[in-house]
Amino acid sequence: MECGSIANPLVCAEWIPGESNKTIRDWESRTRLGEVSKELRIGKDRLDLMLLIHHLDPRKLLRKGVLTKAKAGVS
Repeated sequence: MECGSIANPLVCAEWIPGESNKTIRDWESRTRLGEVSKELRIGKDRLDLMLLIHHLDPRKLLRKGVLTKAKAGVS
C-alpha cells in the first residue's frame, strides 16, 4: 500500500491500524505457540510447533482456552 501521496488519506488511515493489528495478532500467536511447544511431548522428545515446514504456511493459534480430547465416536 502506497501511503506516501495525499491522494487517498482515508484508505491509508484505515489500512495502517488494520496492518498493525494483524502484525500484533501474528506476534501473539507465535509467542503463544512457543509457550505451548515447551510443554508438548511425543515420548521423550519435545514437539516444536515453531518449526517452519517449507510447503505449509506458518502455524497459527486458532483458539484460546482449554483443549481436550474426547474418545472417538463420543460427542
